[in-house]
Amino acid sequence: MPTTEINILLDEAVAEVLETMCFMSVVGPLEDEPDSAMEWVSATLSVTGASSGTFGVCVPLPVARIMAANMLGEEASEVDDARTSDTLCEIANMICGGFLGRLGADRVYDLSHPIAQPALVLPQEGAMTEG
Repeated sequence: MPTTEINILLDEAVAEVLETMCFMSVVGPLEDEPDSAMEWVSATLSVTGASSGTFGVCVPLPVARIMAANMLGEEASEVDDARTSDTLCEIANMICGGFLGRLGADRVYDLSHPIAQPALVLPQEGAMTEG
């Protein structure tokens, strides 16, 4: 599948999860380079099956906290780091599931449990491998 089509499916999955679960809208790609001084957090999981690779999300910690607060129906100031990480893992799992479902309902995948951690490297574009 061409990268352009993969990106469209991924954009759709991200928008669906953020809009329905976090009450947030996707406004488009970053116009500037990400702020390397800001603390970032990531959640990743492994995917095996019809397509294999590592899937993950990486966001600034303050944004992850707002996402968690919106999902949990709380104020961002009430959400600690552990709950933020757990929520980001669930968001990564839902986006991955939405994306894989868009690749084809007849495909079978095994997903690992998502793991959250501080992001050591800022996000870069990438694609899953077929195989």
